[in-house]
Amino acid sequence: METKKSTQKAGNDSVLNQVENQTINIGADEKRVREVVSEQMSIVIDQASAVAKQVAQERTDKFMLSLIPTITQVPNYSQAMAEPSVLRQLLKSGEIASLTDREIDYKILSQLVARRIEKNGDINSTTAVSKAIEIVDQISNEGYKFLTIEFVLFNYFPVSFDFYQRLRTYSELFERLSLNADLPNQNTTEWIENLEITNSVRYSSAASYYDFWKILLNFMPAVVLAGIKKENDEYRDAIEKLSSQGMNDSFLVTNPLDTDYVIIPVLRREGIKEIKVGNDARSLFGEQVKVLEEIFDSYSNYKIPEEFIKYEIQNYEGLKDISEWWDTFKNRIGQSVYSLTSVGKVLGYMNARQLDQSLPEIDL
Repeated sequence: METKKSTQKAGNDSVLNQVENQTINIGADEKRVREVVSEQMSIVIDQASAVAKQVAQERTDKFMLSLIPTITQVPNYSQAMAEPSVLRQLLKSGEIASLTDREIDYKILSQLVARRIEKNGDINSTTAVSKAIEIVDQISNEGYKFLTIEFVLFNYFPVSFDFYQRLRTYSELFERLSLNADLPNQNTTEWIENLEITNSVRYSSAASYYDFWKILLNFMPAVVLAGIKKENDEYRDAIEKLSSQGMNDSFLVTNPLDTDYVIIPVLRREGIKEIKVGNDARSLFGEQVKVLEEIFDSYSNYKIPEEFIKYEIQNYEGLKDISEWWDTFKNRIGQSVYSLTSVGKVLGYMNARQLDQSLPEIDL
């Protein structure tokens, strides 16, 4: 962590610290890391029977091509190579890699080893990672797709209050991760049973899934509220309240879903307290917050129709197929859910990360 902090403070200091570390031989440089990884992979190959050595060699070589560039992106990766528990997981990942010829397994194993290095010392995180490494080759492609879909749906949320912008963001995300293609077969239960056997999901009949459109809106409830109709008494009253606290109509924007109405640009009422103003991004005064909350509470009872929202979702390539698939799956399993376990979460997260490195990091 110390190296990471110094890197964030100043580039020059960071460079000097790295040079100093190399001079006094703290940890190992990338060349040494390659040697350590090669040593562990050699152990894997030596453990293979004579007839399987060539296959093991080919697979571990492919794994290394993915592994080394991935782990060398982790702060303090070189120091971690001296930690016996990390080496044990490195060896285990090599053993699993030798058992599979799927490219996705090599990439997810690489992400898991990097995660193990990053979270070294955090027993809660490393336990889930260790268990995940053991079952990487046992998860079907359909299983990985489900784990990633559920993880992304409930962990990544666009920040824009604009309904259309949020749909575009979701659509682009699902397309980048290819979550809208090759969806799990609805006519078989084998892939979900596979996830249960590997303890990647946990079945419960005490709850049920939301429809896809409700999941998208569950984190932006204010978006479906029409707001205040323009130029009526409520609108004029709102302008007066804003003026009384030194604010103007810039705090009210046209609702993109119904241009006859204006809304406060927040996803939920609680978001009013988080509004920043001015070049110095200062918080609102207490009375200003109170006025905006009163205006929010005066919104019309009219809400954007469900049918309209579902129709709009179908206009986005990244959402159309996955929304249909999700709702079919939800209806097929009825009053039940398959929630991700800690192992399922880390697998879904690592798969998403290997598909798109630009995704914001999540601390599981």
